Amino acid sequence: MELQKPLPAWLEDNRSAAKTVELPDGEVRLPAAENFLEAATLFFGKKPGHAHVCASRDEAELLYRIAKEGVRGPVSIPAGERECKALSRQLETHLAEGRRALMRLAEERAGTEKLREQVLETLYRWFIDGKPTQPATSAHTATAQGA
Repeated sequence: MELQKPLPAWLEDNRSAAKTVELPDGEVRLPAAENFLEAATLFFGKKPGHAHVCASRDEAELLYRIAKEGVRGPVSIPAGERECKALSRQLETHLAEGRRALMRLAEERAGTEKLREQVLETLYRWFIDGKPTQPATSAHTATAQGA
Protein backbone atom coordinates (compact mmCIF):
# COMPACT_ATOMS: atom_id res chain seq x y z
CA MET A 1 0.00 0.00 0.00
CA GLU A 2 1.42 3.36 -1.05
CA LEU A 3 0.87 5.60 1.99
CA GLN A 4 3.17 8.43 0.95
CA LYS A 5 1.45 9.27 -2.33
CA PRO A 6 -1.12 12.10 -1.92
CA LEU A 7 -4.62 11.44 -3.23
CA PRO A 8 -4.30 13.72 -6.32
CA ALA A 9 -1.14 11.83 -7.37
CA TRP A 10 -2.86 8.47 -6.74
CA LEU A 11 -5.76 9.59 -8.94
CA GLU A 12 -3.32 10.62 -11.68
CA ASP A 13 -1.69 7.17 -11.57
CA ASN A 14 -4.99 5.25 -11.54
CA ARG A 15 -6.95 6.94 -14.30
CA SER A 16 -7.49 6.07 -17.92
CA ALA A 17 -8.61 8.35 -20.76
CA ALA A 18 -8.48 11.18 -18.28
CA LYS A 19 -9.77 14.63 -18.10
CA THR A 20 -8.89 17.26 -15.53
CA VAL A 21 -11.58 18.80 -13.36
CA GLU A 22 -11.08 21.84 -11.13
CA LEU A 23 -12.65 21.35 -7.68
CA PRO A 24 -13.47 24.78 -6.20
CA ASP A 25 -13.32 25.73 -2.53
CA GLY A 26 -16.32 25.33 -0.29
CA GLU A 27 -18.35 22.52 1.20
CA VAL A 28 -19.46 20.05 -1.47
CA ARG A 29 -23.05 18.84 -1.86
CA LEU A 30 -24.47 16.17 -4.17
CA PRO A 31 -28.25 16.02 -4.71
CA ALA A 32 -30.02 12.67 -4.41
CA ALA A 33 -29.79 10.35 -7.40
CA GLU A 34 -33.57 10.65 -7.78
CA ASN A 35 -33.27 14.41 -8.39
CA PHE A 36 -33.85 14.26 -12.14
CA LEU A 37 -32.58 17.77 -12.94
CA GLU A 38 -29.50 17.87 -10.70
CA ALA A 39 -28.46 14.23 -10.16
CA ALA A 40 -25.14 14.82 -11.97
CA THR A 41 -24.43 18.26 -10.48
CA LEU A 42 -22.09 19.05 -7.59
CA PHE A 43 -22.55 22.24 -5.60
CA PHE A 44 -19.67 23.91 -3.80
CA GLY A 45 -19.98 26.59 -1.11
CA LYS A 46 -23.00 28.37 0.29
CA LYS A 47 -25.91 29.54 -1.79
CA PRO A 48 -25.61 30.59 -4.47
CA GLY A 49 -22.24 28.80 -4.49
CA HIS A 50 -20.73 27.16 -7.54
CA ALA A 51 -22.44 24.42 -9.58
CA HIS A 52 -20.35 21.88 -11.47
CA VAL A 53 -22.33 19.79 -13.96
CA CYS A 54 -20.77 16.36 -14.48
CA ALA A 55 -21.04 14.13 -17.53
CA SER A 56 -22.75 11.37 -15.49
CA ARG A 57 -23.95 10.45 -12.01
CA ASP A 58 -20.93 8.12 -11.66
CA GLU A 59 -18.59 11.03 -12.38
CA ALA A 60 -20.48 13.19 -9.88
CA GLU A 61 -20.22 10.50 -7.19
CA LEU A 62 -16.48 10.07 -7.81
CA LEU A 63 -15.82 13.81 -7.64
CA TYR A 64 -18.03 14.11 -4.56
CA ARG A 65 -15.99 11.45 -2.73
CA ILE A 66 -12.74 13.14 -3.71
CA ALA A 67 -14.03 16.57 -2.62
CA LYS A 68 -15.37 15.16 0.68
CA GLU A 69 -11.77 14.19 1.50
CA GLY A 70 -10.83 17.87 1.20
CA VAL A 71 -9.06 17.76 -2.17
CA ARG A 72 -9.42 21.03 -4.09
CA GLY A 73 -7.92 22.28 -7.30
CA PRO A 74 -7.24 20.23 -10.43
CA VAL A 75 -7.85 16.46 -10.23
CA SER A 76 -7.54 13.83 -12.94
CA ILE A 77 -10.45 11.47 -13.46
CA PRO A 78 -11.52 9.11 -16.24
CA ALA A 79 -13.60 10.53 -19.06
CA GLY A 80 -15.97 7.55 -19.29
CA GLU A 81 -18.86 6.63 -17.02
CA ARG A 82 -17.81 2.99 -16.59
CA GLU A 83 -14.24 4.04 -15.79
CA CYS A 84 -15.49 6.57 -13.21
CA LYS A 85 -17.50 3.84 -11.49
CA ALA A 86 -14.47 1.52 -11.46
CA LEU A 87 -12.15 4.24 -10.14
CA SER A 88 -14.73 5.11 -7.48
CA ARG A 89 -14.61 1.51 -6.20
CA GLN A 90 -10.80 1.54 -6.29
CA LEU A 91 -10.80 4.84 -4.40
CA GLU A 92 -13.05 3.44 -1.65
CA THR A 93 -10.70 0.46 -1.27
CA HIS A 94 -7.62 2.70 -1.30
CA LEU A 95 -9.05 5.01 1.39
CA ALA A 96 -10.25 2.13 3.60
CA GLU A 97 -6.93 0.26 3.36
CA GLY A 98 -5.02 3.48 3.99
CA ARG A 99 -7.07 4.28 7.09
CA ARG A 100 -6.56 0.74 8.44
CA ALA A 101 -2.80 0.90 7.88
CA LEU A 102 -2.58 4.33 9.49
CA MET A 103 -4.69 3.14 12.43
CA ARG A 104 -2.21 0.32 13.02
CA LEU A 105 0.66 2.83 12.95
CA ALA A 106 -1.14 5.12 15.40
CA GLU A 107 -1.92 2.22 17.75
CA GLU A 108 1.73 1.11 17.72
CA ARG A 109 3.10 4.56 18.46
CA ALA A 110 0.61 6.39 20.66
CA GLY A 111 -0.25 5.44 24.23
CA THR A 112 -3.59 7.07 24.91
CA GLU A 113 -6.79 6.90 22.89
CA LYS A 114 -6.83 10.69 22.46
CA LEU A 115 -3.25 10.72 21.21
CA ARG A 116 -3.99 7.81 18.82
CA GLU A 117 -6.91 9.77 17.36
CA GLN A 118 -4.73 12.87 16.92
CA VAL A 119 -1.93 10.87 15.29
CA LEU A 120 -4.42 9.09 13.01
CA GLU A 121 -6.02 12.38 11.94
CA THR A 122 -2.61 13.92 11.14
CA LEU A 123 -1.43 10.85 9.24
CA TYR A 124 -4.72 10.65 7.31
CA ARG A 125 -4.46 14.32 6.26
CA TRP A 126 -0.94 13.60 5.01
CA PHE A 127 -2.29 10.50 3.23
CA ILE A 128 -4.80 12.71 1.40
CA ASP A 129 -2.84 15.96 0.91
CA GLY A 130 0.78 14.83 1.16
CA LYS A 131 3.13 15.58 4.02
CA PRO A 132 3.72 19.32 4.35
CA THR A 133 7.16 20.44 3.27
CA GLN A 134 9.41 22.15 5.77
CA PRO A 135 9.72 25.88 5.16
CA ALA A 136 13.06 26.91 3.73
CA THR A 137 15.41 28.34 6.32
CA SER A 138 16.40 31.88 5.43
CA ALA A 139 20.03 32.96 5.54
CA HIS A 140 19.14 35.37 8.36
CA THR A 141 17.63 32.61 10.49
CA ALA A 142 20.55 30.26 9.80
CA THR A 143 23.05 33.00 10.73
CA ALA A 144 21.15 33.86 13.90
CA GLN A 145 21.03 30.21 14.96
CA GLY A 146 24.73 29.71 14.24
CA ALA A 147 25.77 32.78 16.25
